[in-house]
Amino acid sequence: MSAKLIVFYNNESQLEFDRSKTPSVSQLAYLDKMDAKMQQGIEIQDDFFPDPDPLHRARFVAMEMIRAILHQDETAAAAACTYLAYRIPDLKAVKAFDSEGGGINIELAFDKDYANQVKVHFDLQ
Repeated sequence: MSAKLIVFYNNESQLEFDRSKTPSVSQLAYLDKMDAKMQQGIEIQDDFFPDPDPLHRARFVAMEMIRAILHQDETAAAAACTYLAYRIPDLKAVKAFDSEGGGINIELAFDKDYANQVKVHFDLQ
């Protein structure tokens, strides 16, 4: 399990979640409520999944998290990030990109840990 889960939007880090911090009892209860609600079925890009597996749930929660980030809903974004960090322990990063068609593409990365990014500005005059 990776120590951090990092969320990127258009290659810029938006959230970093430290898995070494133990969630509170109320946070764990909220994750259970999220699972119970998703057990009733979820819709991902016009496809309905009546009995979603963990990867379907991860994709769904990642989409909701990116929506929350874009709408500056920090509470919803944090809850979704917490869900992904603890329910999908091998997930290392969520990478979201604007697509040419106006939507958002989301990739779940399990392959490598991501380090903090530093934006550097070069003045080429």
